Amino acid sequence: MKNLYEVTETHNSFETKLPSRVYLSAMYHLTEKVSVGALFFSEKFRGEKDTRVAIGGTAELLPFLTAGASYALGNDRFDNLGINVALTFGPVQLFAVTDNIFAALNAGDSKDFGARLGGRVMIGGGDEE
Repeated sequence: MKNLYEVTETHNSFETKLPSRVYLSAMYHLTEKVSVGALFFSEKFRGEKDTRVAIGGTAELLPFLTAGASYALGNDRFDNLGINVALTFGPVQLFAVTDNIFAALNAGDSKDFGARLGGRVMIGGGDEE
């Protein structure tokens, strides 16, 4: 191992900056099956500040199917529409989320598009009676 790496010991200090992030969100249940919400996000890193705001809503379409949409403003962009869907079977939930559906529809002229697929197992809590 010593032949592969040449180690030099110094007493110089090392410094790196980490980003600071703030998230603030709220959700309001309009009905038992429909919710609306808002999100504020701010990040400061290496002298740059990124601030975004979003509004969105979700609706339970069927007992096992929830769908929603969100609209976000930030980075001098005003065309960020996201959609999401979740399938719930007992304690197991599968979900798909996009953050810029216009980019997916116009991929040739798009800078960025994000999509996530995932799942989770929900433990405890249950339905309150």
